[in-house]
Amino acid sequence: MVPGALLLVDAAPALLSLDGSSELYGVGGPDAGQVHRLSPGAVVVGRGKRADVRPNDRDVSREHLRLSVLHDGVHVVDVGSANGTSVDGTPVAAEGAALATGAMLRAGRSSLVLRNPVRRRHRRGRPGTTMLLTRRQVPVEW
Repeated sequence: MVPGALLLVDAAPALLSLDGSSELYGVGGPDAGQVHRLSPGAVVVGRGKRADVRPNDRDVSREHLRLSVLHDGVHVVDVGSANGTSVDGTPVAAEGAALATGAMLRAGRSSLVLRNPVRRRHRRGRPGTTMLLTRRQVPVEW
């Protein structure tokens, strides 16, 4: 961050853009540290060649789950994986589940968090400065 930058915490969903800036961030398992950008629409997660997101995890099925990235949120459906899918520790039912920003998605041995970084230019920041837009405003002083 740069002096005068503003870090906003706990964003209202309306402030978070699903215009292709959503991403799954690997926080545990073989895919830890990896970032998978999500495009609006249907996104298949699995090891297969037709998958849009391919975690480096042998316990993830070829077509493990499907995400629907929409303007009003993200929905996840397990598409018959061998090891199942969970959101925040709760197994995903046949009809699927909502995946909120910050939720922990578990597939195979991989733990992935949905996040929505939004790039904006702050009047005191440099072009391209990344800021996390959230509900509560917290000024950051350096």
